Amino acid sequence: MSGSASIDKVAGPVGEALIMTAIGLLVAVPAVFAYNYLMSRNRRIQAMLSGFSTDLQANITSHGVVKPAVRAAAAPAAKAKTAPATAKPAAPKA
Repeated sequence: MSGSASIDKVAGPVGEALIMTAIGLLVAVPAVFAYNYLMSRNRRIQAMLSGFSTDLQANITSHGVVKPAVRAAAAPAAKAKTAPATAKPAAPKA
């Protein structure tokens, strides 16, 4: 009745608390990584949409005088896909 706690009475609940803490960390750490990834992806998409909407508004309000900016990454891909007009077709093999 004196209320002295023995190691047997304390070890069980402390062990359970440590296990629950480990499980909580196993869930929380990947959730934080996923949250940070999704937030950075959303920021990139928001920046692209903001740029597009600004270009579109400028084009509409100027009645087509102001042209949208051309992305540098899109230009080389377009050139690589189109064949030059002076290219001759390959000769058939006999």
